[in-house]
Amino acid sequence: MTALLVLPKRLRRFLHARQIAVSTRRRNTAIVEASREGVLEIDSQGAIQYANPTALRLLGCEIQELRGRDYRELIGALENEARDFTRLGYTTDMLRGVGAVLRCKDRHRPIEYRMVPVRHDDESLTLLTFRDMTDRSRIDVMLADMQYLAKVGAWEFNIESGRMTVSESVSLRFKLPMGKSVQANQLLAALSVSSRRQLLRAARHAIKNGHDFDLELQLRRDASSWMRCIGKAERIDGVTLRLYGAIQNVTERHLAERTLRETRDFFSATLDAMPSLVVHVNRHGHVEYRNRSSLSEYLGLPSTDTGQDITSLLDITQFADLHQAIQKGLAGEASHFVRTLPNTVDYCEAQFSFVPERDHAGTVTGCFMVMTDVTELKMLEARLRQAEKLQAIGQLTGGVAHDFNNLLGVILGNLQLMERDVHHNPALVKKLHTAMQAAIRGADLTRRLLAFARRQVLEPTVIDLNNQLTAFLELITSTVGEGIELKLELDKELWPVYVDTGQLENAILNLIVNSRDAMPNGGKLKLLASNVRPDIAFFQAHTELQRGDYVKISVSDTGTGIPPQLLTHVFEPFFTTKDAGKGSGLGLSMVHGFTQQSGGVAVVSSEINKGTTVSIYLPRNITAPIVTAESKHQEKTIPGGNETILVVEDDTDLRATTALALESLGYRVVEASNSLAALELLKKPTRIDMLFTDVFMPGGMLGSELALRAKECNPQIHVLYTTGYGVDQLPADNKSYRMPSEDLLLKPYRNEELAHRIRSKFDTIYG
Repeated sequence: MTALLVLPKRLRRFLHARQIAVSTRRRNTAIVEASREGVLEIDSQGAIQYANPTALRLLGCEIQELRGRDYRELIGALENEARDFTRLGYTTDMLRGVGAVLRCKDRHRPIEYRMVPVRHDDESLTLLTFRDMTDRSRIDVMLADMQYLAKVGAWEFNIESGRMTVSESVSLRFKLPMGKSVQANQLLAALSVSSRRQLLRAARHAIKNGHDFDLELQLRRDASSWMRCIGKAERIDGVTLRLYGAIQNVTERHLAERTLRETRDFFSATLDAMPSLVVHVNRHGHVEYRNRSSLSEYLGLPSTDTGQDITSLLDITQFADLHQAIQKGLAGEASHFVRTLPNTVDYCEAQFSFVPERDHAGTVTGCFMVMTDVTELKMLEARLRQAEKLQAIGQLTGGVAHDFNNLLGVILGNLQLMERDVHHNPALVKKLHTAMQAAIRGADLTRRLLAFARRQVLEPTVIDLNNQLTAFLELITSTVGEGIELKLELDKELWPVYVDTGQLENAILNLIVNSRDAMPNGGKLKLLASNVRPDIAFFQAHTELQRGDYVKISVSDTGTGIPPQLLTHVFEPFFTTKDAGKGSGLGLSMVHGFTQQSGGVAVVSSEINKGTTVSIYLPRNITAPIVTAESKHQEKTIPGGNETILVVEDDTDLRATTALALESLGYRVVEASNSLAALELLKKPTRIDMLFTDVFMPGGMLGSELALRAKECNPQIHVLYTTGYGVDQLPADNKSYRMPSEDLLLKPYRNEELAHRIRSKFDTIYG
């Protein structure tokens, strides 16, 4: 009875358990059928026994097509078909999205799967579940591409194990094993010593306090490579479990920043080396930049003014125009002007330029102020204007002197001819002598005009100044007179100079006379000569000079001096500080012209009531030997002859006077008014022994060319030139310094000079 009662109870339990199992299976089946993951039931041989609807949908097959097929035909690896998939594998990398694939009919699908062994009715089975990772793979690829383009990689550091997991880009950059965790030391070894210490210090601080860090690290193998390392700490209950973050390659940015820094430093150094002052003012009126120019002292700017308001730096009372120009510049209007700077020890004239700064849209963002010292430039411009004025006056005086020489030649020649005819009348002879003296003074005046115009014909020789000036002292002493103390100071061995001795003595004598006249009540007069080597500043002030050694001859007095406003005019012709009628105004202009024509310069300095010093700088001669000057003997008798002379002169009166003078000496004279007429005479059979020709004549042929044509007709013919112009206007092959002085006779000439020069040519054997 008890057994019968037990059996039903056991049966009830069995039936209840069976009911629960059936219910559980139904529920599990429903769950599997409704799952969004594919589920495959696989037997011990790997054959598929069951596939849920999701698996059938993903594979694109019916259950009849799948039952009995090996699952390995459907699930494999994208890169390695021999890969073992019997263990769980989460293979998708956040960078590449690679892993297992599901081989469908139409395509391959990336999946993530899991295999779980189970037993059913004493039979070993395996459940394989898989998930479609198509969207995840696409996102992983996009993320990988973005990380590649941004040169970013990820890293994670396990504090407990001391190992790091890095993304593929980090592995490639630091040459670490792909897909494996690495020791932290492997990453640290790639860094420079200083960057390694910096990273370790930041990591320890993050582990201890949980602070984030952001560092820029330099690689050891390539000092030009830099990495940015961003790190964060994951903490629970105040304990750091791991560090993770990103690494970015910032080498290009570092190189760009270094290039920008080097460029900025280069331009900053360039601006600092400029003599001009450059100031940049932003649109708010604050100084953003100023170079290291000494010109800032003229404006009273402090040594550090960056960030300060320009209105507080520049004195508004002294520089109101600068403030106004800056405001115009900030309004978009450029301006330029020159002004004198106030309250400066040295006179300074500066040019200011104000240029607006605009951005790419054309909006004014600031203003540049550039200040340039133009004091020296303005002085050079003034000297240039003065030189141009003197040159213009020189051209005028040279032309006047030429015409005047022709007139004086006629006057002197005829006066001398008249003198022979009236020698028996002493009263008339006296009047003729007076007239001739006036004509001679006129000739001296033309020489001074030519000297100023630097067109006089010089006869330079190399002279010993010690001997020359010492011998000249007697004449100077007699010129100075009593009441003036004269002192001569010469260097013991003055360098030789190449000058016209007569013109040098004339120039010194002019200076002596000027100094004497400046001391009507007596005083001290010094004639000094010394060897000098002028400095660079001297040659910068006198750019027409060649650099080298010079002999300086100075005449100093203790006279009344010259007012500063008149100093720039003292070398102008006809300018004089003397009273009316006491000076021609040509003395200093002659000195100026002579020194420049000799390759030197004349300099004057003066102070009121203290005196004046005029210095002549003559270049040292180092090539030609010194020539000892010999006294010239001039015969009292006028020599004559019986040769035939062709006189070529375009001035009718002068030609007639010259012909008359030569005929009175016994010569036969043939006349021509120009070169073409002279050539016609030279071609005739009549013998002509000498050609006496003017250098410049109308008709297109110069005297030098006429002489060459004459020698073609008669190789034995003698040639003597004459001119009333200066050396600068002579043809290149006939300038005085390129021909013997006996080949040129300067107008106006006396009959005695003409006679001696012609006779000298005839008496010289033609060579």
